[in-house]
Amino acid sequence: MVKQKFKNHKRKNSATEIRSDMKEDLGMDLTYIMYWRAKEQSLEDLRGKPSASYGKLPAYIHVLNITYPGSHIRMKKHEDNDFLYIFVALTTFIQGFDHCRPVIVIDASYLRGLYSGTLVAACTMDGADSENDASWTWFFQNLKEAYGEREHMCVVFDRNPSIIKAVAGVYNNVPHYACMWHLWGNVKKKFRKSHDALSEIFYTMAKSYSKSEFHNLMEKVELVDVRVNNYLELTGYDKWARSYGIVHRVWTLTSNISESINVALVSARELPIYDFLEEVRLMFGRWNCENRQEALYTRTDLIGKFQAILQQNEAECTRMKA
Repeated sequence: MVKQKFKNHKRKNSATEIRSDMKEDLGMDLTYIMYWRAKEQSLEDLRGKPSASYGKLPAYIHVLNITYPGSHIRMKKHEDNDFLYIFVALTTFIQGFDHCRPVIVIDASYLRGLYSGTLVAACTMDGADSENDASWTWFFQNLKEAYGEREHMCVVFDRNPSIIKAVAGVYNNVPHYACMWHLWGNVKKKFRKSHDALSEIFYTMAKSYSKSEFHNLMEKVELVDVRVNNYLELTGYDKWARSYGIVHRVWTLTSNISESINVALVSARELPIYDFLEEVRLMFGRWNCENRQEALYTRTDLIGKFQAILQQNEAECTRMKA
């Protein structure tokens, strides 16, 4: 009965909840440790031992290469043959990158299985171990090998020092930008007394298309707290302000798209590595199928959301007076 509760990995059941259910359904009132052991044994029966999951990776990579010819899949091991990293770029994503904006958004989140690890997500928009130097360099080398380097390409991330080094080392001519949300989070930690008064001004500055408007707002920041002004200037206006960017990022000023992927996989991050990778593959396959179906039945130049915005703006323009 306990095993049935864990067939869906998205369903959370603690030992305390199992104990309460068993007492209510069967009148059993055993100790907490017995229910905890029952939970752990059920997970092992369903998913296997976490260590055994790594042994499935070579065969899994072989099947992926056969199923998705042209993919870029690489696995790196320690000298003693222990698993270190895996990079997966399926051919459908590689082909699709040519039809996306050349803005790559990077974010990392921790896996919560027995052996931990880090999921690094690189995302674009239509139309592992801790975050250290070696792992990030290996990741970007494979990213460049798989997707190449495009004109007006840029990378957006959370200002992690290791990512800055890796991007500069691998992509010599690709500018990198700070996620404005993470940057303002740093300001909130450093200057607690001023961030409430300056939050709205900062986001308006970051989104501004005009340098004159940007500097007018920066003068307001200086009046409130000159330390914040100095910190933002030291960071480099070109790293976070749209008006100073050397490539056109449109509205991609944060790493939200990549963090949304991590949120969608929050429950899957507890799975063993093999099951986790398969869950990621299935999720993206499902999304691609749904997007393709929507595109097949779209008869307008833009998708529904943005077509509605365009029509609304057009209607408002007809009511404007000279």
